[in-house]
Amino acid sequence: GPEVAASLILGTFFISLFLILSVASFFYLKRANKLPNVFYRRNKASVLQPSETVSKI
Repeated sequence: GPEVAASLILGTFFISLFLILSVASFFYLKRANKLPNVFYRRNKASVLQPSETVSKI
């Protein structure tokens, strides 16, 4: 019924909102240089590839 559809829409909305917030805070912390250098160095290669695909879109 409509209740199930509404709950599904709300659930996907909150999940996407959480994902957007976590990604935004991650990039904000990376720009602020508050992330540990070990974490940044280890993930440098894996961080570059998604940003390249995003810039192509």
